[in-house]
Amino acid sequence: MTAAVDDVMTEEAVHARTWLSEHGLPTGREEDWRYTPVAEVRRRLDEMPEAPAPARSVTGDDVDRLAGRHGAVRIVHVDGVHVPELSDGALPAGLWVGTTHNLSARVRLQLTTPAGDPPDGFEALNRSASQDVLYLLVADDADLREPVHVVHVSTGASASHPRLVVDVGVGGRIHLVESHVSLDGGGFTNASTTVRLSARSHADVHRVQDQATDAVHVGRLELHHDAGAHASVTALSRGGAISRLTTVALLREPEASCTVTALLAPGIGARHDDAVTVDHIASHCTSDLTVRSVVPERARVTSSGHAIVRPGTVATVAHQRTDSLVLHPSGQADSRPWLEIFADDVRANHGSATGRIDDDALFYLRSRGIPRAEARDVLVGAFARTLVERIEPPSLRDQVAGWFGPEGTA
Repeated sequence: MTAAVDDVMTEEAVHARTWLSEHGLPTGREEDWRYTPVAEVRRRLDEMPEAPAPARSVTGDDVDRLAGRHGAVRIVHVDGVHVPELSDGALPAGLWVGTTHNLSARVRLQLTTPAGDPPDGFEALNRSASQDVLYLLVADDADLREPVHVVHVSTGASASHPRLVVDVGVGGRIHLVESHVSLDGGGFTNASTTVRLSARSHADVHRVQDQATDAVHVGRLELHHDAGAHASVTALSRGGAISRLTTVALLREPEASCTVTALLAPGIGARHDDAVTVDHIASHCTSDLTVRSVVPERARVTSSGHAIVRPGTVATVAHQRTDSLVLHPSGQADSRPWLEIFADDVRANHGSATGRIDDDALFYLRSRGIPRAEARDVLVGAFARTLVERIEPPSLRDQVAGWFGPEGTA
């Protein structure tokens, strides 16, 4: 790593650390975080060892079992550190992969652009504590339709701060599958992914959070769109006692578009938050948000959709839809649509519905000799199927369908 690059990275980490010392982590008094059990998140973070513990041994079989294989190439991080021996060495044409420790001149331009102030304390913590940032660079006009699978494994030995930066060149295309999994129980993951989309580029991003049921996961996905760029994001969340994903799409130049789909399936007693902000900074931009949640006993899910339309923009389209299926009276689903519109030429709408399993449908299936638990799985699978069927590649679609029983994609 060159001294100039090292200086920039050190400067960013120092700035983030200073910002964190001045502002701290979020609190429940902040509007963006008031549905997240921040006090419990902070307590769990405080319980983690201050110094990183030695990473537990992780094998290729572990990665296969926990995350599967969903693409032409797989890249593995363990507790936020790249593990070459678990990663594929042969890369498709048009893709360059590097980490903090082997940066080349090809990424100096990106690194010498200051990141600015962190948007919140968890992002500041990630920037200051990340041990080994992973960089994916897609060449201009490269067409990487076969998925690139990035797997983040948490061993639970210490807090993990994985950080991924993806830069898609002009006219380039990438299909990214990013999996967050746990080797053992517990653990704290504070993850950050940034996708930079150059003009006319395209990114399909499937983000899978399937960590241990007692883990804590805080994640941020930020997308920067240049002119004519499109991103399609599918966020899939099952694991974790507490899980929060913040997705931010910045439509900075005309003709940019973003589609965000989220499917949340927390375990019994878990708390899952999904917060999406799409900022229509330029004219002629389009966004679409669809969220579905399956809420079991004592679980709580919050879905926040925030669309901003800036003054002076024209021909803006912004749609939101949130649906929740609550499986038990003790489950709770909250929907928070939020439209901030400062322009006139806008087509925007939002809709939300929360319901329970249809008793008539359940009675019908049971009258056909189907046991109650299996009948419920059929109805839950039917609710999730609309979103599950959109998942690519098929191997990931089958994995997620299994979250909802054998009828998930029937």
